Amino acid sequence: QAHRLGIHLTLCSGRLADDASLFASMAGLPVSVIALNGACILGKPFGPILRVNHIASDEAMFLHEMLTQMNVTYAAFCDHDLYVREKDPTPDSVWGTYLTHPQSRTRVFRSPYDPEALIQRGVCKFVAFDPLPDGLLHTLQKKVLATYSQVDVTSSWLNNLEIISRGCNKGTG
Repeated sequence: QAHRLGIHLTLCSGRLADDASLFASMAGLPVSVIALNGACILGKPFGPILRVNHIASDEAMFLHEMLTQMNVTYAAFCDHDLYVREKDPTPDSVWGTYLTHPQSRTRVFRSPYDPEALIQRGVCKFVAFDPLPDGLLHTLQKKVLATYSQVDVTSSWLNNLEIISRGCNKGTG
């Protein structure tokens, strides 16, 4: 009804662009898509990327190295690529809902793949995950915020941290 009244609708999500696109398509919504916490904007579901906000490539490489050295499970979310490094690989880990859907353009790379070229092309966000309430994520958050001035750290659940470009969020997207 809002669309018929001329109101432009946008689906905002922290999910991958094609995950959010599939939700919009399945619901038949005539919307644009803001994905990856505001870092990736599509004019329509499964459309081309209109705007993307990457973490600076040097900071992204240092973050990758820090996350690897701290031995946490994490994923680097790029435009349509996803690099996953799992401390303890599990077959049921979910980094995207519709990764195997025929319309999905998301390519998944898993450790021991060397992600340097992928990260240099552009990371929209990192998500670090730790299932144990052992303080590792709190330590990681403090270390990231003390070391990197151009990123923000948020959390969408008790056991994760999301690292994105400073000022990038669903509202600014």
